[in-house]
Amino acid sequence: MPFSFTGRAWGAMGASTLLFILATAPPLEAQVGGTIRGTITEESTQRPLASVRVVLIGVGRETRTGEDGRFEVPGLPDGEYTVRATLIGYTSRTARATVTAGEVADLAIALLRAPIQLEALIVTGTAGTTEKREIGNAISSPDLSKVPAGTTQNVQEQLQSRVPGLTLMQNSGLVGTGSNVQIRGAGSLNANYGPVYYVDGIRFEAQPVSTGGVTNATVQYSSPLDFIDPDDVEKIEVIKGPAASTLYGADAAGGVIQIITKKGTREGSQWTASVGYSSSEWTAGIPINYYQCNAARIRNPGTYPGCANPGAITWMSQDGPVTGIPESDITRFGDSLFVIKDNPLARDPHALRAGPGAEARLSGRGGNPTFNYFLSFNQLNEDGIFFNNYQNRTGGRANFEVTPTAKLNIGLNLSYTRVHERLPLSDNASNGLLRNAFRGKARATADRWDAGYFGFGPDQSNEFDLQSFEERTTLGLTANFNPFPWLENRLILGMDKYDRRDQTFFRIDSTFKWGATEGTGEMTQRLPVTHTWTADYSGSVRARLSQTLGSRTSAGVQVNSRQFHRYTGFGSGMVTNNLTTLQPGSFTQLQVDEQLIEQTSLGMYLQEQLAWRERLYATAALRIDDNSAFGSEFHTVKYPKFSLSYVLSDEAFFHVPHVDELKLRFAWGEAGNAPAPFTADRTFAPATGTAGDATINALTPKSYGNPDLKPERGREYEAGFDASLFRGALGIEFTYYNKRTVDALMEVPDAPSTSFDSTHLINVGEIANRGLELLVTASPVRNSKVSWDLALTAATHHNELVSFGGSVNQLQFGAFTNSQRHREGYPLGGFWAVDVIRDASGQPVLDANGRVQVDLTCSWPDPVDPNGYGGSCHEKYVGPSSPTREFGLSNTVTLFGNLRLFANLDYKGGHYLVCAICSIRNRINTNTWEVANPQADPIQVQVWGSQQTVTHIMPADFLKLREVAVSYIVPPSWGGPFRASRWSITLSGRNLWLATRYKGTGDPEVSFNSNPNTFDRTDYASVPQPRRLSATITVLF
Repeated sequence: MPFSFTGRAWGAMGASTLLFILATAPPLEAQVGGTIRGTITEESTQRPLASVRVVLIGVGRETRTGEDGRFEVPGLPDGEYTVRATLIGYTSRTARATVTAGEVADLAIALLRAPIQLEALIVTGTAGTTEKREIGNAISSPDLSKVPAGTTQNVQEQLQSRVPGLTLMQNSGLVGTGSNVQIRGAGSLNANYGPVYYVDGIRFEAQPVSTGGVTNATVQYSSPLDFIDPDDVEKIEVIKGPAASTLYGADAAGGVIQIITKKGTREGSQWTASVGYSSSEWTAGIPINYYQCNAARIRNPGTYPGCANPGAITWMSQDGPVTGIPESDITRFGDSLFVIKDNPLARDPHALRAGPGAEARLSGRGGNPTFNYFLSFNQLNEDGIFFNNYQNRTGGRANFEVTPTAKLNIGLNLSYTRVHERLPLSDNASNGLLRNAFRGKARATADRWDAGYFGFGPDQSNEFDLQSFEERTTLGLTANFNPFPWLENRLILGMDKYDRRDQTFFRIDSTFKWGATEGTGEMTQRLPVTHTWTADYSGSVRARLSQTLGSRTSAGVQVNSRQFHRYTGFGSGMVTNNLTTLQPGSFTQLQVDEQLIEQTSLGMYLQEQLAWRERLYATAALRIDDNSAFGSEFHTVKYPKFSLSYVLSDEAFFHVPHVDELKLRFAWGEAGNAPAPFTADRTFAPATGTAGDATINALTPKSYGNPDLKPERGREYEAGFDASLFRGALGIEFTYYNKRTVDALMEVPDAPSTSFDSTHLINVGEIANRGLELLVTASPVRNSKVSWDLALTAATHHNELVSFGGSVNQLQFGAFTNSQRHREGYPLGGFWAVDVIRDASGQPVLDANGRVQVDLTCSWPDPVDPNGYGGSCHEKYVGPSSPTREFGLSNTVTLFGNLRLFANLDYKGGHYLVCAICSIRNRINTNTWEVANPQADPIQVQVWGSQQTVTHIMPADFLKLREVAVSYIVPPSWGGPFRASRWSITLSGRNLWLATRYKGTGDPEVSFNSNPNTFDRTDYASVPQPRRLSATITVLF
């Protein structure tokens, strides 16, 4: 059963404990011999560097520096040793030390910054571990060391605005909800266009998931990435498209994100503990509701009591119930004409809260030359700004490495996390708090519930009870076997097991406010279980073909298998409110449903890399894939790849002033996007019928299928350069990419002769994406007292639906306004607006009844004017729904080595968002100032209240102060009796400031539809990102 420790789980925990005890025992060799001890600092500032990898070349001994920059390698025989120090972001350096038994050899090594990191080891998209200098495609790895403690609470926040070309839009400000992630634009209409995720080489289920029981338009999707504690992450590698992701095959056209967790050290040990407290608050603008009281409404106290007698209305304030609408909330235009205003979310103490949060973490890393470990435990409790929104997370990780010989290394990674979260109704939920607050009548109308709300008020809406109980176990084994210097083997085996139980519960309620069925007592239980297995082998043979030419030939096999199994149970008519399970006799009605989806992919690849003089690298590869989701008449697909990397600065003739390193790169490749399981198959649905007087079971046509269905093919080339200038003070990474998706999946109607009346997929479409990406890292000031580091990410995106392949002319969609289109020659999901009919001077044309007119008819393509107005189609293209330009700017200033100031700006622009709630408030609720103002132009009031969309599709550009932090490293002498090597205190804030062109009801970043593969960008009472303030204390010992 999920959500309980099994015998195997306890066995794994016991084995981990035993391994830990063995790991912490000092090796015998540490008791004899000499010692190398030293300090590693940054050359320009003399600041000590932590986590530097220190290797004794040719000996097999290594360790890492502590937070004070110090390291120690004991138990060494007499002799001379070469010590190499490497750290991402710095050039590696070596030093020599002579060891004598019983004595200590001291070293001081200073590292120079190297912003483009050509010596960094990359494991994503490569055949084995490969230096960055050898790779011809762009690879992004955000510098997580610059992110202060407590600033980010999940992996989504670690990625945000730190990777050029990666667009991450938070769907909601609710705790526990997910994000929409695109890399280099959307490349599919009917398949997953997001990236695939790996954790330490194991495929990881990371797409936002439905919580069940209700649709995603009323309850936001939750995020599986919340199971990874950001403090466990050592590094994130992002490869961005088919030119780089060929070796991942038919799933990777949207890019690959690999999360690499922390590992142990081979000498000594260090432990880190931290505690933090946070508070989240609503800071976005809250729309004010207005209601016009005229003579007719004043004479009708039964329907409009606030108009007839404002002094008798009872409403909820921050200080409790109040009777009488204050005169400050009434604007009068005479004795029988006035407007009441109201802001129920701001005045009602039961609506919003400052959500508290608390977190605690403990981690340790250490080991000896043959065994090392990383252990962690984390506890996070966070309450959202709604009273029925929270997330509690408890988890741990154990990473072990065993190196029995210099030829064999085995790593074991185990993580276990439990999450309990509760999500409220939101967005388009009829009983949701925001929807009813935004559509309220300003305390002027009679209401069954709370004055000023369109329906349920906070007391009723907060009763909604949707809880998820989740359990996640990820287990991975990595073995590296290099029997000869020229032969490398790597095997990865692993499993990601994701169990959850989603429960929606309605208590017995004789008032039946939630509905007739819900009032009898109702429970829905969904138990989805997702298992993902990974098996990945790669082998490489190195050879010297001549003194200047080297070869690396690699081959690999990868198997990924996914099983999704869900049971759903529904019961109504409860016998008591104390029920927690669905059992016969406890409900008057019970229903059960089961769903099983299995998918397996098999891929094999062959790769050849030639290296000329260790500076020019040419790589060619071919991947062959098969997948159970392919059609029965389609078998395997082939994906080629070619890349060049040229470290021009290594040439003797290269003498460009102030240029330290320069690498030119080019890559071309293909990768796939597999269709969803069963879309290629002909399927039938169960049904019941009658035969005479008997009821019989039957099958009805469901999906026609397509036996020739194959994956979409992403084809991309990219070119760019990496440069380091001014002795590492400036780094530049620039990339141009051009990506095409061919054989794109398109829906076409089933032929009537088949007896199927739905649609099926065929491979006929084409989609294009192109753009620029830029990463600039700089250190304008760097000395022993002051250092200033900044990082700028920038990207442009151009997306176009090239062709439907003749399947259809267009696709229309968009909640409430139907204002988005997939049309050839335009971006996917672009916005198209309709205005009222106007004359040549721009004035609205009225009909015989004096009303404005809106013509919603449109035949596309328009034979007269393909851009809209003037032809038979009255729509006009407004703009794309996804950002076309982005930049992120982070600054870190360190004063006197112990005071650090950090800030991060995030900009996205060039896109639009439709404010559907604005349209509803104008047309139906008439509670905006534009339509409630008695002095407004009556014709313009009609325009606002019509079905036009031109005023409601708005620019959604925004600039956010995403993160701010102040950290202070406490002097060691303050540690007192705790013997801590370092204390630090961090005060941080998130989403502190917003500047935007959006004039809707809140945050232009969020959207009511949280489906990860949707193009629907609609604001309908979406919850904005809250401001979060936090304080964190971190202790190292």
